[in-house]
Amino acid sequence: MMKPVVISGKNPMNVDSFVNVARHRAKVKCADDARSNIFRSNQRVLQLAHGDEPVYGMNTGFGKNSSIRISKEDMETLQENIIRSHACGVGEAYETEVVRGAMLLRLVCFSQGYSGVRPELFDTLLSMLNKNLVPIVPSRGSLGSSGDLAPLAHMCLPIIGLGKVQYKGKILNGLDGMRAVQIPTLKLSYKEGLALTNGCVFGESLAAISLYEAKRIAVTAEIVSAMLAESLEGIALGYRAEVHEARPHKGQAQTAKNLLRLLDGSTLIKWDSKTNVHSCYSIKCIPQILGPLRTALPHVEEIVLTEMNSATDNPLIFERNGTVYSLSGGNFHGQNIGNATAYLAIALGSVFKNIHTLVSRATDNALSDGLPKFLTENSGLNSGLMLAQYTSGSIYNEYTGLATPLTIQNISSCANFEDATAMSNAQAKNLYKAVQLAYESLAIGLITGVQALNFRINSPSPDRTDAVVLGKGTSKAYDHVKEQLSKSGMEFPYNDGKKPLGEWINMAIEIVKSGKLIDICKDYLDNHEA
Repeated sequence: MMKPVVISGKNPMNVDSFVNVARHRAKVKCADDARSNIFRSNQRVLQLAHGDEPVYGMNTGFGKNSSIRISKEDMETLQENIIRSHACGVGEAYETEVVRGAMLLRLVCFSQGYSGVRPELFDTLLSMLNKNLVPIVPSRGSLGSSGDLAPLAHMCLPIIGLGKVQYKGKILNGLDGMRAVQIPTLKLSYKEGLALTNGCVFGESLAAISLYEAKRIAVTAEIVSAMLAESLEGIALGYRAEVHEARPHKGQAQTAKNLLRLLDGSTLIKWDSKTNVHSCYSIKCIPQILGPLRTALPHVEEIVLTEMNSATDNPLIFERNGTVYSLSGGNFHGQNIGNATAYLAIALGSVFKNIHTLVSRATDNALSDGLPKFLTENSGLNSGLMLAQYTSGSIYNEYTGLATPLTIQNISSCANFEDATAMSNAQAKNLYKAVQLAYESLAIGLITGVQALNFRINSPSPDRTDAVVLGKGTSKAYDHVKEQLSKSGMEFPYNDGKKPLGEWINMAIEIVKSGKLIDICKDYLDNHEA
């Protein structure tokens, strides 16, 4: 049984705990300090509800309608109205892990003690999460400002007996789903509809999952790049520590250190300048190309963790010196998470760019320093990895569109009242798609590297005097990786008479996504957790 994740101000949510809940269905508990925050905040809302001061979204309309006062008799009706009217998303549904992550983040937001929702509402959403009753949420409709209004409204429809949910593989209407897990529906009270729908938690959920994957991608890219560099008999002089001490970017230095450890023991790699001093950039500059991803990760993580453990709805309820008051601010605005995901998408682009370049070089016999054309025997009869390079190019081309920053764009909304929007949700969705593509790119790089090394071992270049045999002359990391691929059913060298190449690529995708490649090589990595 996975250890429950506890919502508590004393232990802020981290990315690993978040993924355990979102993806692996760890149970969630609420600590006493968080529950006290929720109770006190709700008492403050009740005090405001019985007063005469205007409170945005509680006794006023929303957006440009905020100048319209709402009568006391209609204040609770207003809260359910916003859920119904804002649930207008379209398109394919978000993945289950993304919705579960958003549910968790809404709970963390409420636990900060600024939202004013009732403990009953908190417990309803908590029970849905723990019983894995997952709302069906269309993925298009958010501008990332005022938060993810449409997605959140869909997420909350089942609470009032509407919408659709997924439960045990079946799609049910919201009311039937709530009954199936014996969770009573609620009539929303003061401010609750607004609290449920304000905040960029879908963008945050997408960002947190993508960050978790990007950490693994950074390490996997170093492993795959090392094998490709080795197969192309690259020069390792540029990986030496003194080069990176002269330009002390931490990510660059870490990547270089890992390359040296991964390649240790190889006689294919050139360790001195007796024959040549200069490899092509895609080999020589791997630390400078992949290192920026490692550099980006801590910065993005700082932003994601801040977002995950903050109050991001509006208005926020405060008490100072015995006076309760509300402030209508902009913590719902997604620019922080949008810019962070744009930055990470660009940093990931260096992985795609260089892996594709190395794959292209390895499959081109004019550039591969003695490797056979398209890495196959009997070229012509066999096409070998010719189309693997095409597919790699297709992946890279699709990625370039996903990495184009959307957060510098603007679409005004709410009759130009909400006139500077973040576009963070779309940006975070693109990053989420990009990390899936990264695994596909790395899988092709992995197969290409192993295929090339297999030929290099058994057919050394004519100018080599030290014939290389299997298990001698290659890096230890390569030997372990090839063994793992063989266990999965891949027999090298691949030729056209074997299984369709796509089957091998799909097997390799599963290997890199599972983290097995990192586990296999962790003894040869200085930092295998990025």
